[in-house]
Amino acid sequence: MSTAVSSPISASSRSKISLTPRTSPSQRSGYIATPQTAPLRERQPDGSRHPFDSFICAKTPAGRWLDPSELGGPAVFLASHASDAVNGHVLYVDGGILAYIGKQPK
Repeated sequence: MSTAVSSPISASSRSKISLTPRTSPSQRSGYIATPQTAPLRERQPDGSRHPFDSFICAKTPAGRWLDPSELGGPAVFLASHASDAVNGHVLYVDGGILAYIGKQPK
């Protein structure tokens, strides 16, 4: 089975997926408490939580939005020699939400 890249577009897409989270985490803030996600974390006029905020806090194993400082550990790992053998993998720093998505009860 060949593992060669099938086209320049494919190669470009793969590099964007692997490099974007490393080079610009603020653009891919996900479930991290940033100014971009602030509207989702604000209390509603009636005092309730935004439905998406409630979902993240209830369904994410971390039970909360991540703090931007929590990206430091994965960034140090990816920048170190400890990650030299990590290739072709997307490291999700999402508080565990992917463990929930797709496994909802019927």
